[in-house]
Amino acid sequence: MKFVTMRKKSVFKMALAIVFAAAVIAGVSITGAATVWSGRSPKRIAIYSVDTPLQVVALTFNVHNTNSAITRTAINDIIPVYEEGDFINDELPENGEKDETKTASCCNGITHALSQLENHNIEATFFVSGLWAKQFAPTLNSIVSSNRAEIGNFSSTHPERFHRLNAHQLEAEIRTANTTINNLARVTPKVFRAPNGLYSDRVLETANAEGLVSVQGDIHIANDGVMNNEQIVLKVLNSVQNGSIIMIDITDCCVEFEALPLIIMGLQRRGFSFVRVSDLVLRENYTLDRAGRQFRA
Repeated sequence: MKFVTMRKKSVFKMALAIVFAAAVIAGVSITGAATVWSGRSPKRIAIYSVDTPLQVVALTFNVHNTNSAITRTAINDIIPVYEEGDFINDELPENGEKDETKTASCCNGITHALSQLENHNIEATFFVSGLWAKQFAPTLNSIVSSNRAEIGNFSSTHPERFHRLNAHQLEAEIRTANTTINNLARVTPKVFRAPNGLYSDRVLETANAEGLVSVQGDIHIANDGVMNNEQIVLKVLNSVQNGSIIMIDITDCCVEFEALPLIIMGLQRRGFSFVRVSDLVLRENYTLDRAGRQFRA
């Protein structure tokens, strides 16, 4: 009888544990934290890659020339929403001289990228800031007129700590960038990327309210000169998967631009095709796992 009694107690405890776990899971799902339990996220992170049976990738470029005459004065001219003491880009001077060498290299890097898209008959996405678009409108229009690339929203002034902006500043950053790009190139971005990949619930909600899909990437080629061409190519080829989103910083002319044709040819030899990122991502009826990989619901 003692054995039976112990078993009944064990069963009772197990039943209580199951009920409790079910209640917790339900509560977590309702509060938007289901990732902890199910491995899926209720759209509270950006898209880093897309689950697809197709052997396709999206090649994307981050465009914001931090070495030109980007000053607090210039930023306030385009988006006057920052008050004294809360400016995010603390390292920027009030005024400054434009470094023509750096600004030229930025445009040269884009010209080189566009030529590679044409040479290899592929498409890509350029995420540009509104401030850059205003400074380099002819280059922006050359991207659009190439018919090889789409324009994505990279914020208006590229604040260093984008996720710490308040609701008013976030709305102004994203909306003003869209307006600037549309006024200059007559195109409206469909996708958004946060500066430095800094997202928050508020960032994602604001971008979504502006009709933009927030996209990051699962392969990042940084503009730091640390890796040589061979290392860059190997990094991409060893990491790529169906639906990968490749990010390349293009703020200055650096080694990754020399590696670009090698990356493209290496992926093509493996059977990959290139699509615009807005054509790769799903806009509705999807889930995201904790790595930001998008799955059709």
